[in-house]
Amino acid sequence: QVTIKSNKQIKHVMLWTTGGNRIVEHKEINNQQCVVQIPVNQKTFFMMVAMGDGKVYTEKIGIQ
Repeated sequence: QVTIKSNKQIKHVMLWTTGGNRIVEHKEINNQQCVVQIPVNQKTFFMMVAMGDGKVYTEKIGIQ
């Protein structure tokens, strides 16, 4: 589980594996917080968060 918090509106969250498989996609969140359940057992992912103002952030994350 990953919790994303922001001072701005979160619009879209996508999570995919290092192999390129999309595993989570949440659209039209329109909130300042989002909780993402990760349905696979993998240690490294890429996460994309699109904000309401049009900015997009992508980050490689590792989970213990």
